Amino acid sequence: MKRALLIGNLRQISELKAIIPLANYQAIGTTSNGIEALRLLHRLEPELVIMTWDVLGLSAFDLLQNIADQRLCPVIVTVSQEDTDALPDIIKADPHYVLIQPLRAFELVTAVFYSENRFLKEQEILKKVSRLEDDLKARKLYYQALLTVIQKTGYEEKVAYRKIQQYAMSQRKSLSSVAMEIIKGHWLPE
Repeated sequence: MKRALLIGNLRQISELKAIIPLANYQAIGTTSNGIEALRLLHRLEPELVIMTWDVLGLSAFDLLQNIADQRLCPVIVTVSQEDTDALPDIIKADPHYVLIQPLRAFELVTAVFYSENRFLKEQEILKKVSRLEDDLKARKLYYQALLTVIQKTGYEEKVAYRKIQQYAMSQRKSLSSVAMEIIKGHWLPE
């Protein structure tokens, strides 16, 4: 079974504990205190957080925002009908799913599966963005080195590119490392 952290009052936690095994989860930690929840989040490393809007020690909004910003696992928020005025704040914090109490088993199971899927898609997008950012940094570095070679040697762009590429292949280095050598002034093509 997967591991879930449950945050809320005792009545809500006992209700959640009874339902989450249907979604193949077990409660590995429970608390009603927001500060304790953050500590448990890092210590227990759950695969899911289900929190209610009734927490102590920290505002529910601050707790939700902190958990959501860390992107460690999917986050499901349950609110009572009395707390629906908090929905704009909850949506702003962008949890993976919001449930209105009273909880129904099928709705919670659906929320868990939906949250897991959304979390996986977010992680894939973050990886792609990270790769694109790394690629962009490498290209900027490379073009800065290419411009340096053109300015200092007078080569045309194609010739300068070929010289850098040949040097990188002969030295078995990446274009980025050769670009750094050029920028630092350690190497220039002859």
